[in-house]
Amino acid sequence: MVPGFKPSFNNYTKRRSKKNIKSSLINTVTVDSLFINKEHVALFANWINWIERKDNYKYNNNISYDFNLILRGSRDGFDPKSFHNKCDNKGATITVIKIKNPNQSRSDQIYGYNIPIDWDNQIIGGYNPLDWSGRGRYSTPDSFLFSFNDNRNVESGIISRPININSTVISDPNWGPIFGAYTSYEDSHDLCMKTDGQWSSYPNSYTDINIPRNYFDIVDYEIFQVKKRIT
Repeated sequence: MVPGFKPSFNNYTKRRSKKNIKSSLINTVTVDSLFINKEHVALFANWINWIERKDNYKYNNNISYDFNLILRGSRDGFDPKSFHNKCDNKGATITVIKIKNPNQSRSDQIYGYNIPIDWDNQIIGGYNPLDWSGRGRYSTPDSFLFSFNDNRNVESGIISRPININSTVISDPNWGPIFGAYTSYEDSHDLCMKTDGQWSSYPNSYTDINIPRNYFDIVDYEIFQVKKRIT
């Protein structure tokens, strides 16, 4: 030992554990939305990563994506032109739609189970892992539709994966978002904004999760750019 040297054991910097680093990520997530919060975003991140268990969202502190609002209908417009101006060339996006109470008879039967639906608080939407620019029909197993029977309760969320991957996402400069192949029945896709800005749905390429069939009105809709987080 060097004469006169006194070792110091107190002036070190405490290293953050990996667990603490992961826990801090969820605290840095911000969601600019009228309808969803951090818990919805955590569940979306799970679904994007093919984690299907709904109970995982509560414990998934490592949200690996940013969800950046790029369009809100009441702010930017409800027509296809506004949609493409804001959402083309943005890569992966997720669409969130707050529907109006359709005042029509719809079954509470989903996959053969009785599931209570709060018609005044249902939100629906879809994830496109590709891009909305250009014109074409695209096949990807990674897109999905979803429905929250009550947007105040994240546990009411249901995901719909493609059952037919042909034309799971369609880009058309004259339409808004289009999910699923065209079906002549009721002149619709699984979920789409038509040329006049009207929304419609009929299950074809995705499993039926009780999205309103035929034409339906919306309160508002939001689209978020989904980007992988850099940690």
